[in-house]
Amino acid sequence: RRVLFRSRIYTTAVAEMQEFRSTMAKLLTGFMTIMLLFLGWAVSTQAKIDLSRQLALCSGILVVTVVGLYLTRTLERYFLDIAGVISRIDKVHGAFEIGRYLEGESLYPEHWRQFGQKSWREPIFRLSYIALVVMGLFSIFVVFVAL
Repeated sequence: RRVLFRSRIYTTAVAEMQEFRSTMAKLLTGFMTIMLLFLGWAVSTQAKIDLSRQLALCSGILVVTVVGLYLTRTLERYFLDIAGVISRIDKVHGAFEIGRYLEGESLYPEHWRQFGQKSWREPIFRLSYIALVVMGLFSIFVVFVAL
C-alpha cells in the first residue's frame, strides 16, 4: 500500500514536471513574440522615433523582460519543489545505491543526486533567463541605435 502511494505521487510529480517544462517553453515563446512585436512596430513606422517614444518602447520591453524573469523564477521554484519530492522517492527506492539494481553500479548517475536542490540547473529555466535578458538588451539596443 505504501509503495502504491509513492508510485502515484511519483507518477503525478513527473507529469507535473513535464507540464512545467512545457509551460515555460510556451511562456518564453510568448515573451519573445511580444518583444519582437514591439520592435516590428517600431521598425515598420519607418520614421525616426523621438526620445519620448523610445523611452516608452524601452519601458514596455523592460516590463515584459522583468515579468518574464519573475514568472520564470516562480515556475522554477515550484519545479524544484516537485523535483525534491521525486528525488526523495528515488532515494527511498535505492536508485543511487551501488549494486541494488545493477551489479557494481547505481541505477542513476551520481550527479542526479542534486535533482530538486537549489544547485540543480534545469535547462529550460537557464535558457529562459538567458534568452529574456539577451532579447531585452538587444531590443533596447535596437530602439536607441537603429531607430
